Amino acid sequence: MLKAVHYSLPLFRNYLLSIEQFLSEEEFRRTRIFNFDGGDNPPVSVIAGCFNFELPESQLLIKHLTPVVSLRAGEQSASPWFQATLHFIAAETSENLPGATAIVDRLAEVLFIQAMRTCIQASDASGSPNWLRALSDKQIGEALRLMHAEPSRAWTVVELARCVAMSRSAFAERFKDLVGETPLDQLTQWRMVRAAGMMLSAKTKRFAEIASAVGYDSESSFGKAFRRVMGVRPGKYRREKRLESSSTS
Repeated sequence: MLKAVHYSLPLFRNYLLSIEQFLSEEEFRRTRIFNFDGGDNPPVSVIAGCFNFELPESQLLIKHLTPVVSLRAGEQSASPWFQATLHFIAAETSENLPGATAIVDRLAEVLFIQAMRTCIQASDASGSPNWLRALSDKQIGEALRLMHAEPSRAWTVVELARCVAMSRSAFAERFKDLVGETPLDQLTQWRMVRAAGMMLSAKTKRFAEIASAVGYDSESSFGKAFRRVMGVRPGKYRREKRLESSSTS
């Protein structure tokens, strides 16, 4: 279904205009672009697209994103190439040239990275606990990178604090202030989404192997932690995801 576009006129009167008044659903699905000259008012361009987050690890990012991320080309914080990139995407999409899909995909990824930078800056400004906000902190960001790089390591709060040159108490307090979770809670979540990713890999691994790879000596303790974080037992999670994959392939 084509969605209605909300168009605001300079006289502060709002109109709801349906895209179907200007192009067919078939054309929109083909080009994913909608242009409206605006008549006596500013023109409007809409480019539709989406990102699929297939890896379980991406859920840690998604849960910290705001429902809407707004990037304004006119803001001082905007990169000078931002508006040019949008024009480039619009041109490639509308002209339907050979290789346009590949170009647009790459440019969309660049815009997504810029959107993530905007989210991090907004998190810093708001001061609210957020994993994205913590990434820009030199010491807490480094602690997160260490945990993500070595989930199998027997991390403790003392060890993490030592690695980033902080006392245990100062590190624990600062981590909770920035991330909104304790270091070990964050570590457990990362371990479980990493384990989930291993379950979906082409090479099937036994649960004991996966447990060991994310820092658990016992398959039983791993299973309990996985169910607590992911809301389902490891075996059921793997079966359900494989069924989903086979149904969409």
